[in-house]
Amino acid sequence: MNIDGVGMTMMRIAAGLMAVTLLAWPAVAQVEDARAVAKINSIKVEILEAENIQKKFASAMKHCGALDGKHFYIEAQDRVLDLDQFHKSLESMVKDQVFNPQKKRPWTEADAQERRDLVQKMAEHDKYRCDMVAKLPTLQKELVVLERQQQ
Repeated sequence: MNIDGVGMTMMRIAAGLMAVTLLAWPAVAQVEDARAVAKINSIKVEILEAENIQKKFASAMKHCGALDGKHFYIEAQDRVLDLDQFHKSLESMVKDQVFNPQKKRPWTEADAQERRDLVQKMAEHDKYRCDMVAKLPTLQKELVVLERQQQ
C-alpha cells in the first residue's frame, strides 16, 4: 500500500466513525431524555409523598425541631416524648410490676422491649416525615428547573 492508500483507508475509517456517531446520536439523546423524565417523575413522587405527610402529620409539624430520632410524637396527647425517659418509665413499670392492660398481666421485660422497639421505630419514622416535609421546597424548585430544561 502506498501513502495514498493509507490516507484513503484513514478517510474511510473516519467517515465510518462519523456515520456511526450520527446514527447513534438520536439513541443517546433518547437515553438522556428518558433519564431526565425518570428523574422528574422521581421528584414528583417525592413531592407527592411530602405533601401527603404534611397534610396527615400536620399537628406534629410544629414539633419537627424536636423529632430528631431520639424523640417521638404522640398524636392523641399532641406531645413529644424523649426515648430515654420513656425507656426509664418502662423499666420502672417492669420493676414495680405495674398492670399492663394490653396483656392483662403485669409488665414483663419482654413487654417493655417490645414497646421500646415500637417507639424507636416511631421516632425514626417521625424524623423521616419531618425530613421529607423540610425538603419539600427544595424538591419543588428542582422540579421547576428540570422541567424547564426538558422543554
